[in-house]
Amino acid sequence: MNRTTRSPWRRAAPLLLFVFLGTLAGVWHNHAVAHHKPDITGDAVRSVAKPVLMASHATGSWFSRNIGWLFRGRSLAAQNRRLEAVVGDLRMQNAELVQQAQENSRLRADLGFVQRAPFRLIGADVIALRPDPDYDTLLIDRGSTSGVHSDAIVVTGNGLVGRIFDAGPQTASVLLLSDANSAVGARVQRADSNAIGVVRGSSTGILQLTFLPLDADIKAGDTIVTSGIGGVFPPGITIGTVVSVRTNTGSAEKTATIHGAVDLQSLDEVYVRQ
Repeated sequence: MNRTTRSPWRRAAPLLLFVFLGTLAGVWHNHAVAHHKPDITGDAVRSVAKPVLMASHATGSWFSRNIGWLFRGRSLAAQNRRLEAVVGDLRMQNAELVQQAQENSRLRADLGFVQRAPFRLIGADVIALRPDPDYDTLLIDRGSTSGVHSDAIVVTGNGLVGRIFDAGPQTASVLLLSDANSAVGARVQRADSNAIGVVRGSSTGILQLTFLPLDADIKAGDTIVTSGIGGVFPPGITIGTVVSVRTNTGSAEKTATIHGAVDLQSLDEVYVRQ
């Protein structure tokens, strides 16, 4: 059987035609762009490609929303851990800054108090609170080598704390106002009152102003200060504020409950009169 032999030019004709049309389209596109005329070729290509591009974008978005988290999960978890660590560090730094600000404020207040005091004061840190649970005492890091001695008064910027009852070379024990064995001569700090009594501690830690006569001019809200009677505590040191006054049944006395000016259970630093 005879086979018709095709000319090489006929086999190449489609390719040559495609090249020719492509070249013609390119020349048309360049001419249109150069003369700012509508580009039919570009529009046609964009029209043909637009559905394909839109379908590709929609498919990619769907995969990103529904499957992409599988690939991002580990990265996001690591990022969350890093952010949590940063937040933790910032919180710690903020807490330290707040603590430093409070400490600076307290030190400034204490400095003013020490400078105004009519007697010399020695600063001491509290190293133990109530070392003996049966007594309201605390232990400070100053002793006789620093000039601390027995019966020296102990104060803060807010008021009276107590007195030294035992002084060693490097440490000293303070008997707090709230101890049942404590007794301090006191008076009402009001010009039109002459009420004088004795502030005592109790087993519950509540301060009581005792030995007040029935006609003593004292009322809730009065400030109580040391009277100076007895010689241990100088006059005028703040002890606290009267909360209530009651008449003792069967006696000719009144008793006042006192809210201490100093929180004796949260002391970090005190001052000892030298």
